[in-house]
Amino acid sequence: MDIEDNDGNVTTWMICNRSGFPNIENVSKSVISAHKNEDITLFPRGGVAACLSHNYKKPHRAFCFLPLSLETGLPFHVNGHFALDSARRNLWRDDNGVGVRSDWNNNLMTSLIAPACVELLIQLKRKYFPGPDSTMTVLQGTPLHAVKDTLRKYLFFFPVNRVDIQPDWYCLVKAVYNCIHADKRRLLPVVRAAHMENSDLHSVIYISWVNTSNANKGRAFFDNLLQDELQYLKNTEYNMTSRKSVAEIVYRLKTLLLDIGFNLVHSCDETANLYFCLEDAGIPVSYVTPEDVRSFLHTFSLPDTSCHVGKLPCRLQQSNYKLVHNVKLLVDYCFKDIEVDKVTIEGLPLLLTMDTMLQVFDSKRPKFLTTHHELITSRKEMFMNTLYIKYSNILLKAGAAKDL
Repeated sequence: MDIEDNDGNVTTWMICNRSGFPNIENVSKSVISAHKNEDITLFPRGGVAACLSHNYKKPHRAFCFLPLSLETGLPFHVNGHFALDSARRNLWRDDNGVGVRSDWNNNLMTSLIAPACVELLIQLKRKYFPGPDSTMTVLQGTPLHAVKDTLRKYLFFFPVNRVDIQPDWYCLVKAVYNCIHADKRRLLPVVRAAHMENSDLHSVIYISWVNTSNANKGRAFFDNLLQDELQYLKNTEYNMTSRKSVAEIVYRLKTLLLDIGFNLVHSCDETANLYFCLEDAGIPVSYVTPEDVRSFLHTFSLPDTSCHVGKLPCRLQQSNYKLVHNVKLLVDYCFKDIEVDKVTIEGLPLLLTMDTMLQVFDSKRPKFLTTHHELITSRKEMFMNTLYIKYSNILLKAGAAKDL
């Protein structure tokens, strides 16, 4: 919908409305009783309106047909047949928040307006990322920075700014995220970019749309990798050079994880704030950890796996790791929090031998771990790459390695 004001400014809006409680079982008994007794004669209807124009700078408000004096702090306008105070300027507030009118407003937000918000986000996703497949968007010839800008526009409409959101609307925000979780809505983006050889451009960009389900297959994790590494650096002496070095290592690790199929939610300010809002709503979200990556890698040989390492054993160049440096990145991360006797090394597809063959750690076929591998140059397949020397204690204890 396009709207033109008295100054000739045109703005474009997307509006989602709802009427009637979709599931009466979720409506509080006090509201049902009050409606039957006509103590409340309001009609359950409401909706949300999002401005898609970049030139709209006004605060977002609440409406009960006409605008109220309330600035909600939400990224969209909210309209509903609310119970209002006697001045008809604010939502009704019962003493201690207990009373049928407060119950009505809460039920209107959680059972009716929250689903309208979710539908708004679904429609915004379709507008910004059109296509026949709701689980995958494929973009060709689009620069990565342009994709990120569009994602930022889309993610803007998630209510995540906890500082600005007013207390009256907390229950609506929590209900929005609980609706997204309960209905397994695929609204979170995981961005993968296929690199063109000898170029900084990307031939194809894939956006996998994931939900907040904590089921093992396809589970998505939020990205806290850089913050974790910088927090670790705080305990050591470091300067800007080491900080930049860590940032580059983390970038390569993230790219590698995405390339092998790990679902890492697109990292930006909006998704960083979204994590805390989902957590506040009681939804089991997680930051990625070395344990999560190890568990993911252990699934690489399952028939329905989303872990795309390659068919092992194989030459390193034929796997999706491609480079020794990439194997080292994964090994260093996966072994980061390992305590001897508490982690399963067996079966991890992270073993690289001196003949550049990639395979799994196998205690039945241990490899020699030594810096003296050149003593038997004709049997390189018997020796682990020297990148594992720093983890010799762990690998020897697990039986995956043996001394010469």
